[in-house]
Amino acid sequence: MSAPDGAVEAPPSAARFVVLGRIELRALHEENLRGLPHDFVFVDTLPDLLCEIVRRTPTAVLIDLAMIVKTKSDFGYLFELDVTFPFLRFVVGSDGCGALMSMSPPRRAEMRESLAQIAAGDTSWSPADRRRRYIRLEVDCRARFRVKGDSDWIHANLRDISQGGCSIITVVPPAVEDRVELELLDLTPEPIRMDTDTVWRMRWEESQRMPGAGLSWHPDSITQSLREALGEPERVKRIVRGCQPT
Repeated sequence: MSAPDGAVEAPPSAARFVVLGRIELRALHEENLRGLPHDFVFVDTLPDLLCEIVRRTPTAVLIDLAMIVKTKSDFGYLFELDVTFPFLRFVVGSDGCGALMSMSPPRRAEMRESLAQIAAGDTSWSPADRRRRYIRLEVDCRARFRVKGDSDWIHANLRDISQGGCSIITVVPPAVEDRVELELLDLTPEPIRMDTDTVWRMRWEESQRMPGAGLSWHPDSITQSLREALGEPERVKRIVRGCQPT
């Protein structure tokens, strides 16, 4: 059940897997996964998958190998995203048993048992060199911020955003570890106000890069309206990566 718009959401307790597969095979997939103590979200198109995993980070993404073969779509860039949760292929045999497969690292194992291991925190299905927990989106958005305790707002521009935080461009970045009140002005019709912590900053005199700061959200300030804004289809097309979906 979704939280009311603007309400703060409680953290999910169960592992959450997003399953991408052909709609005509959904009943087979649901039957294969029946009885497992995990949350499964079923989608049948690549755009729906992207919107879903941008709104809320899954434990893993499961992609039906039959869909890749049938549609001849290029899913390659999914497996190259710099995120820590794995994108895995799966097949269901004529006996109804499923197998889970990973290309990097190379693995193949029985599906239900492997999902239990992943849900329990097994990271051996994920590439070791992945850095980010959340998918980032490029955005063109005005913002303003002020350090907690200050009364004056400072103007900034949003550079990118995710479920975990954002980076801003500003000539007067806050200091690392400063607690910052941030207002996102153009992301939704009404401004979204977030409590954040400064995790890095870059000043004008320190680099040729644009000055600014990286801000992480306080978990108790993430709202359903922010998740919905992140998952808008047109915005999801701007995932930060080497290539763009068509």
